Amino acid sequence: MAARRRAALAGLGVAVLAALPGGARAGTDWNRPELATELFFDWALSTRDAETQQAEWRLDPRIDWQGPFDIALTAIGRVRADIRDELEPGQPSQATRSDANRRGFVSDRVDAELRELYLDGSVGPVSMRAGKQQVVWGKADGLKVLDVVNPQSFREFILDDFEDSRIPLWLLNAEWAIGDALLQLLWIPDKTYHELPEARALWAFTAPRFRPSPPPGVGLVVEDPERPSRFFEDSDAGVRLSAFVGGFDLTLNYLYLYDDIPVPFRRLELTPMGPRVVVTPGYERTHLVGGTF
Repeated sequence: MAARRRAALAGLGVAVLAALPGGARAGTDWNRPELATELFFDWALSTRDAETQQAEWRLDPRIDWQGPFDIALTAIGRVRADIRDELEPGQPSQATRSDANRRGFVSDRVDAELRELYLDGSVGPVSMRAGKQQVVWGKADGLKVLDVVNPQSFREFILDDFEDSRIPLWLLNAEWAIGDALLQLLWIPDKTYHELPEARALWAFTAPRFRPSPPPGVGLVVEDPERPSRFFEDSDAGVRLSAFVGGFDLTLNYLYLYDDIPVPFRRLELTPMGPRVVVTPGYERTHLVGGTF
């Protein structure tokens, strides 16, 4: 793979009050929604031959609204237009995303998605956030040891910022203060997993784990991953206990999840054209236990 040099312009940070229906009303604590928009331009070229690999405009609109009873709504969208169309040639299958978490494609070069949409509120001592969101575990810069609640898009390999490469999930996030400690509970019914570049993509993975190669004379068929489909039984769940003890921030984390990288299950088939290997990727359960200090 060619090394890349990136240039990014973060422009147009605008915050305005949007006078939308259902805004401020006399005698209530409702507020008008606040609209913020950011416009980015990413340009990337190969240091090997100076060829442009990416020339992308990205628009990220955001709406924040404070409603009654301490309820807050946040919505974040994204529209991208890549002139080169080399990171994801054509329109990817999105086979690793749930139906409720897929992007919409205007054309091969333009896509749009609802990045995040969640409600914040509280029930007694429990603070809750419900909707499509990111949950970040762990503090190590540049490493994703415990930061595995959200799957990752490898559209730009590992060059993108974590905040942009994480795929937000539909989940319920509850936090409960217990003395000086904070207990966090997660329920994740969204069956979305790592988004790996497809075969024609610029950063397509070529390791045998992802692109198996059969012996000479043997055909190969790679099927789409088989995602878990049961709503409750196949949900992920997690718990984190955090506290400030003796000058240290300590956490103990546990996550019961499907590994975001599928296992390439193989079977040999005999056909009139000769033998072939059929690869059907599938996701396996795993337990993550860890901590930070």
